[in-house]
Amino acid sequence: MSFLLHELALNPDVQERLVQEIKEHDEKNGGKVDFTSIQSMKYMDMVVSEVLRLWPPFVMFDRECTRDYNLGKPNDSASREFVVRKGIELWIPTYAIHRDPQYFPDPDKFDPERFSDENKHKIKPFTYTPFGTGPRNCIGKICSLRVEGDGLPAPTSCGAVSLREDLHPCEALD
Repeated sequence: MSFLLHELALNPDVQERLVQEIKEHDEKNGGKVDFTSIQSMKYMDMVVSEVLRLWPPFVMFDRECTRDYNLGKPNDSASREFVVRKGIELWIPTYAIHRDPQYFPDPDKFDPERFSDENKHKIKPFTYTPFGTGPRNCIGKICSLRVEGDGLPAPTSCGAVSLREDLHPCEALD
């Protein structure tokens, strides 16, 4: 939630569009906010997905290789193939993959449009994994998404989210 509010403060255009969607949702549903109705908020989903891409809850996750897997030669000058052996524990660097320009153009830019219906097909499989992937993905995924969605309408209805610019580092203590 803190990264979500941080990104909204840094991106007032996104915040404004999201607040508009929340207001339209409230008018349409008589102020009722529940998990089912939140799922119909497309821009909210795009914003939360982009926050989770930039700030994944897990910087990496692990998996155990269940069979030998030949990845082939790592490059043209390699003399042999790279084989991951059964039983080896692999660490998948979620944060690094989410910030790799090969998979996400301009990766440090907060851009919810990456997850629009028009663009999300461009995301290569297994490059967006904020909760891991497969049968052992994070059991808290649904709960986490619900907290993000349920918690957001209240702060945005109270006013705009902004950064404090008058904060300065304190002097070093002796």
